[in-house]
Amino acid sequence: MFKLRWLVFAVLAAFVVSLASTTASQVTQAQQPKIYTMGMLSDMRTSNTMRVIRTATVWEAYVLGPRHCSLFGLSPTRFYYIPSLAASIPYKPGTTELDFRREGDLFTLTVDLKRGVTWSDGSEVTADDVVFSMYEGPRIFGGGDFAKGVTTLGGAWTVLLDPNVLVRVEKTGSHQVKLFFKELSLRIQWSILFADIFQQKYWEPKFKETAGDRAKLEAIVSDDEPACGWGAFPEALKAPGVGWQRGAFATNVANPNYFWKGVRVNERDAAGNYTEEKPGVYTYRQPVPAAAGPELARYEVGPFIDRATYRIFADTSSAVAALIRGEIEMLLNPLGADPGIRAQYRTEPRIKTQDNKSHGMFYMSFNLRRKPFGSGPLQRDARFRDDDIIGSRFRQAWNCLIDRDYTTQTLFQRVAFSLQTVVSPANAFWFNEKLRAPCDEFSEQTDKTAARAKKVDAAVKILKSVGFTWVKEPRADTATGAVTAGEGIILPVILGSVDAKAGTAVAVPAGAIAVGAKVKLADADKAELTVGAAKVKSDAAGKISAALGGATSVTLNVDGKLYFYGAGGTPNRMPTVNFIYPNSAYDPRRALLGVQTERWVNQVGIPVRGVPTGFNVIVTKVFDEQDFDVWSLGWSLGGLTPPDYLEAFFHTRHTELGDDNPQGYSNPEVDALLDEFLRTLDLDKARDLVFKIQEILLIESPYIPVFDTVIVDAWRDDKVVYPFVERTQGIVGMGGMPSLVRLR
Repeated sequence: MFKLRWLVFAVLAAFVVSLASTTASQVTQAQQPKIYTMGMLSDMRTSNTMRVIRTATVWEAYVLGPRHCSLFGLSPTRFYYIPSLAASIPYKPGTTELDFRREGDLFTLTVDLKRGVTWSDGSEVTADDVVFSMYEGPRIFGGGDFAKGVTTLGGAWTVLLDPNVLVRVEKTGSHQVKLFFKELSLRIQWSILFADIFQQKYWEPKFKETAGDRAKLEAIVSDDEPACGWGAFPEALKAPGVGWQRGAFATNVANPNYFWKGVRVNERDAAGNYTEEKPGVYTYRQPVPAAAGPELARYEVGPFIDRATYRIFADTSSAVAALIRGEIEMLLNPLGADPGIRAQYRTEPRIKTQDNKSHGMFYMSFNLRRKPFGSGPLQRDARFRDDDIIGSRFRQAWNCLIDRDYTTQTLFQRVAFSLQTVVSPANAFWFNEKLRAPCDEFSEQTDKTAARAKKVDAAVKILKSVGFTWVKEPRADTATGAVTAGEGIILPVILGSVDAKAGTAVAVPAGAIAVGAKVKLADADKAELTVGAAKVKSDAAGKISAALGGATSVTLNVDGKLYFYGAGGTPNRMPTVNFIYPNSAYDPRRALLGVQTERWVNQVGIPVRGVPTGFNVIVTKVFDEQDFDVWSLGWSLGGLTPPDYLEAFFHTRHTELGDDNPQGYSNPEVDALLDEFLRTLDLDKARDLVFKIQEILLIESPYIPVFDTVIVDAWRDDKVVYPFVERTQGIVGMGGMPSLVRLR
């Protein structure tokens, strides 16, 4: 299912709740250990913090997130900015603008820390821990070079501690730090200041011993790591039990030194302020943004349990059955629930459910290092490196064949909704609602007769525009809906390229059957290619392609690069594509979509073999090994913040092993737009850039977003009480609220 960006599971002080009153039954129950039991649909891969920071799955986030604190976080129901370890948000007086100061060529931000926060071993969380986590640890790992250390640690480290932005962190008092930045950036507020803080005393010797060797660092067994969050493995607290038994369960024990226990929070009081109060210790308040909305929560911080146990199930049906039988109190299921599961829940009146908006993305993607999925600078075949149009058109044709409405409405029985772009409609400010995926106007949901034929016809035209041929070409009658499947698609050959000048005719070389052109992004709106009597316009990504149809010359009306393609012949017949997607035991919906996609794509002669695969196997093959053809997974995208994950997913600098761009998408002009997006502090300008980036990525299709599901939280109402149940990402988005829940 989901691979989770690690920054979104930082333990936030505000994610702790209770409104329930004490009853006689609770007094009796207090004499027994209070154990909150949840179900998970997959095992963790590791319990090592450093591996999880680099590349986390959602299951690791649920269990291991409670170990750490962060400087800042988001309010749980409306996702506005709040302090966590920080004593307050360092705004300029009277504003909601961070108080950056200029010091020489750098910008600085000073952050005061709360006093009295302790690790589970009783030692205090100080500026030393913050400096180590955000600067000294990576610097040690890089042999004295912070940027090298972050790069070597890889993955999400390069986002959370972006060395292109963050220069260093200094201790300026026992509970004060100063951060130094090369430039002001959206990433400072929405990524860097969310970085997890872990204990220096525990990790510094390990960083020194393994410096420069990520594999050794990530192989360390760290079950005894101290926590400043609400919970830790029993090994860290010298408590009875085992923190993780692979394939069976994981357990967190309540941290007896958890600083926020007893804090009272009002997400908006009568004066319009967010307030926190720990009686006799501290009081904090800040204005609530007007856009936060009226439905805000009041609560008291826990935890009110002694332990949280996470039972690991081999399949969804077993986990649902365990909830119905009362063996678990809550099911951590970010996959949603189909009508069959909902019907099962209704058989047990003590189960309550709540539908919540999701902020995620289920998608397909390709290994762009392999032809024909990608062509361009990272392509392993030298003949395809100069051109980056073939791969773009191949992915676009695949995208064209996917029927989102049919998938969500018929295959998934209306328990999911279509996604068009790489930004979810849940994140409304940043979502470009005008965009639609290629060929999305054709759907079997509304046109059962001809829609599939129209999709096949459009996909074939896209492929022919860059020289794909077939042993047996697909045929589609868009009037009757009849489709004759193709066989043996043949990859084109690149006959050559030429730098074309505006208005200058270029002779077509012998054997060319198609032509492609690439122009500067600034020229995309006006670029046009004349092919015989036809004129072909550029797409928004600055690419044009067309079958030549016997034309002997072509003319580009702006400066650009022309590519000529020839028929590849049977030696270039495309080999079978392995498409790995989650198996039906883990996610029946994506297994069904995988089978359906295999049929759709084979119909145009692309030989696809679906391979239902275990979740952790997919994650390893894709992100750690980059050994795959096509894959399907999902992302949980965290709070409703600026979508800086776009840079992590699609920038060239994140294409190494363990990084979040394992597909190897590399487009210098998109890189430049992503860099500009991160640099700007003007949200309206940033929004315009995100809209443009969405448009290009929709055309280029390095990802094919397909759907997202409504989060269906399900719990035993006879056993647990939550302080609130309505929020984007649901109860599961807070890991089941173990620091907030009360047991009946």
